[in-house]
Amino acid sequence: METDYEGVLEYLRSGEAKVEDLADIRAAINEVVPDDASLAIAEAEAPYWNIEGNQKAILLGETVVNLVQRGRPQLKQIGMLREWISVWARPIMEKATKSKKGDSGEELGIDMIIQLLDPEALLELGCVITMMDEDFVGDNFDIGWLLDAVGRVVKHQPAIRRLTQGFFGKLG
Repeated sequence: METDYEGVLEYLRSGEAKVEDLADIRAAINEVVPDDASLAIAEAEAPYWNIEGNQKAILLGETVVNLVQRGRPQLKQIGMLREWISVWARPIMEKATKSKKGDSGEELGIDMIIQLLDPEALLELGCVITMMDEDFVGDNFDIGWLLDAVGRVVKHQPAIRRLTQGFFGKLG
């Protein structure tokens, strides 16, 4: 097999390449020219809020915040989530269902992002996710840990995932 670019292309087009060959070629390409995601992962340090080996908690300041709730705390969290959705997400979802056929999904998506990036909405969402008070969340606020924590709660609490998918799923 030739090793120049044209030779590789000719080999791939010939139909002689096997799946194993393609996997080896992809691995060689990744070694020499890693994609942007590989570079970002390799260069990035673990976020300051990570607790090594614990995906169900984050460290904010000196406080370990458990993200997965059970029992009464989970009931309280669901109630807080219900209130947050009612105040911040419901208006935009209602607009989506009432939107005219000519409205673009892009415009609706932008409206939703604008609504949900309201500082008060983010602060309240931080309270829902961490189960901590506004002062604590505000003093330790970082959009990075908030988005990461939301993802972790959705991942590790399937019931919360189903509740939010049921609501936000209307937009697909």
